[in-house]
Amino acid sequence: MNDRPCQECIHYDAIVRGDSHPTRRGWCAAKSEYAAVEPQGRLFPPGVKRVAPGERAKPVIVIGEAIVSHCTQVRAKRSLKEGP
Repeated sequence: MNDRPCQECIHYDAIVRGDSHPTRRGWCAAKSEYAAVEPQGRLFPPGVKRVAPGERAKPVIVIGEAIVSHCTQVRAKRSLKEGP
């Protein structure tokens, strides 16, 4: 059972609006399927699943502060204090 908010997971890809202002929502990179080609000015997280060219992305949108208790993909982000 998961007890971490989505924003503390390495798979949380925050949605950014305007000049690098993150919103309260993001893509779950582990469960989403991203576009075949990255839009100009955007980098997708490494290792994401991509749809075939010409197909639409299939995002799984999560709220950063929410806890998805049944999530089996959750992986904690490394703290800067932990080191390499």
